[in-house]
Amino acid sequence: MATYTKRKTLGGLVSWRVRVRIAGRYEGTTFATQREAQQWAAEKEGELRRLGPAPVSGPVSFEEALARYLANVKRTDLDRGKLKWWAERFKGMGLESIGAREISAGLAALAKGETPSGRNAAPATVCRYAASIGTFFSWCERDAELIASNPVRRVRRPKEPRGRLPKLTSPERARLLAVCREIDPRLGDLVTVLLATGARRGEVLRLRQKDIDLGKGVAIIEDTKNGDRRRMHLAGPALEVVRARIETLPDDPAVYVFAASDRPQDREPEFPRNAWRRARKQAGLPSLRVHDLRHVAASAFLEAGASLGELRELLGHRSPQMTARYAHLAESRARESVERAARLTFEEQETVTEVALYGNADGGNGRAVGAPIN
Repeated sequence: MATYTKRKTLGGLVSWRVRVRIAGRYEGTTFATQREAQQWAAEKEGELRRLGPAPVSGPVSFEEALARYLANVKRTDLDRGKLKWWAERFKGMGLESIGAREISAGLAALAKGETPSGRNAAPATVCRYAASIGTFFSWCERDAELIASNPVRRVRRPKEPRGRLPKLTSPERARLLAVCREIDPRLGDLVTVLLATGARRGEVLRLRQKDIDLGKGVAIIEDTKNGDRRRMHLAGPALEVVRARIETLPDDPAVYVFAASDRPQDREPEFPRNAWRRARKQAGLPSLRVHDLRHVAASAFLEAGASLGELRELLGHRSPQMTARYAHLAESRARESVERAARLTFEEQETVTEVALYGNADGGNGRAVGAPIN
């Protein structure tokens, strides 16, 4: 039996989640259209029926459940790395034996330095590990029906800091772009698009020629951090950069837009880290991170008049709390809106009152409204 779930992003993009359960076996994935989902479901149902009923077994181990999860749910490399850390910690344990106490102990270990890097994990990093394992247990509960409830719901997570929101002045942005273009033209193109769109580094690097619509100035990001498809708007220098790069590419939809000239164009490109380190040092911005360009773009969107709701769509935030970090940047614009509305409202009222009391400019008698006629 197949079930379908329609999902719609804030940007209006639609995807279809399909799940197939046959004789105790489960498969699921996501497609851009319902037709693709139905075709896949029909093929998968036949395949599962040929396999027959799933063998009856005892309790499922954490490793077995995780293997099934990763085989059925697309996850980023970053998320897979976090799940690998949890797999090492829960090695040999049954899935049902892992509760809130065990997960809380794991989060405490991360904060004390039991991390892949050996450094103490910051509260934000601890929360990311909690979110990763929470999504896995949610799948085990709702989709695979391997556990009765998700234990992560009972885990207390550390409070995340507000986070730093770096700023760049106009001269700093111009200097950074000039240095990047001088050191590596491809780096200059990447930084231009990152500053203009607020997209994540990986989202830009994974853009293929087939994802770009130059006529509409739009790029469709198929593989986001949240797993959703979303629309990225291209305008000004960013659109010109993408247009110029596509003109030099072969007519192949699978080619990456930001592929390096000395590497295969159908292989996912890497970010030029060494060139970036040199560029930010020469530009006098040694502490600037690539991800900081996303925050700089967000500030620019708000200064240009975007609302927090529009900013959430532009940045691809799934949670409103992520966008709320920028609320203080919108306060001055909100204040200006209130003052402008007050002027329009009350200055108009004063004008109407003045006309009523003293007559209008085209020859009125000037008497007050309601005054007796002599």
